[in-house]
Amino acid sequence: MWQKIQLFVISLWLLFFLILVYTIKIPLCFGDSCQFIGFWAAIKLNIIPIICFLLMLLGLWFYKLFNYRIIKGAPYLPQKVTDIKDINYETVSFLISYIIPLLFFVVGADQSAYRNFTVLIITLIIIGIIYCKTNMFYTNPTLAILNYHVYKITTNKPSNIIVIIHGKLNIGDIIFPRPIDDNIYFITKEKQ
Repeated sequence: MWQKIQLFVISLWLLFFLILVYTIKIPLCFGDSCQFIGFWAAIKLNIIPIICFLLMLLGLWFYKLFNYRIIKGAPYLPQKVTDIKDINYETVSFLISYIIPLLFFVVGADQSAYRNFTVLIITLIIIGIIYCKTNMFYTNPTLAILNYHVYKITTNKPSNIIVIIHGKLNIGDIIFPRPIDDNIYFITKEKQ
């Protein structure tokens, strides 16, 4: 379950980045009468961007753990890919269904920014629970940007498993799966 939560936080990295860019307030003043407003005033002015920045750092740390698990984790025995179906389109549907509307909710609302951010966090928690319970955690726009691909494959042992791999996968490739859930795996490919 912990890996699913980590992948969910990684999937929201773009949302946190866009909210940070939109909500950050940098007090600029040009002229003789300008003065620094102070660190505490600047922090109070930027609570939401600071939270988003910390969540982005958490997502980066989770990504590093994800990468470490793929490279250093104990793989299952090698298997040969006998059938393959690209399911990267599910990542786009996650982006369009959740991330974009949530961004416009935060950006387009006229009420209190803190109230909007609170509703956003509650909504993200609910989506995260659904995301993990329905095993849709592999639909991850951040990983797609980082050249990870999602496939539904059949191998010489299990069939119809979902795999996440850095790079492309082809029929005949020898893979080393590492389980995330019952039928979802991180995989690496045999070097050719």
